[in-house]
Amino acid sequence: MTKLRKTAKRIKAGTSKAVDAPGLTTAGGVENRAEIGKVGYKSPPVEARFKPGNLANPGGKPVKSRNRLQGDFVRRLADDFERFGIYAIARCRRKDPAQYLRVIGALMPKELEIKRPLDDITDEQLDAAAATIRAILAAQGDRIGDSREKKPQSS
Repeated sequence: MTKLRKTAKRIKAGTSKAVDAPGLTTAGGVENRAEIGKVGYKSPPVEARFKPGNLANPGGKPVKSRNRLQGDFVRRLADDFERFGIYAIARCRRKDPAQYLRVIGALMPKELEIKRPLDDITDEQLDAAAATIRAILAAQGDRIGDSREKKPQSS
């Protein structure tokens, strides 16, 4: 048993001497056993606990510093790729085609959703749409034919 646990047991049992920690004794020197009993793993002494409204690390990490670092890195990488990327891709394709294909595969989406808009349409609706399209094309063909006939012929 560790020394800390032995001391905690003695304090709970009331066989330990009075503690001189501020806030743990009363004015008459009698121990405040309710507070002392709470000291231990994940239970620091009262004077060491965070006060309401007190931040754990007031200096802390500057706001958005990680995001700024990542943003700077990505911008510089994009600038470098803009200047030299085409040469790097061509060299990779020539020197190591397998790696070139692995890179392309890594850039592809993991799932590919194939959407077929005509799957929800019945055969009758498809026939009606085809007839409408034929009528529109015929009308446009007639207009094109009319405009050709109206052109003055040069001799």
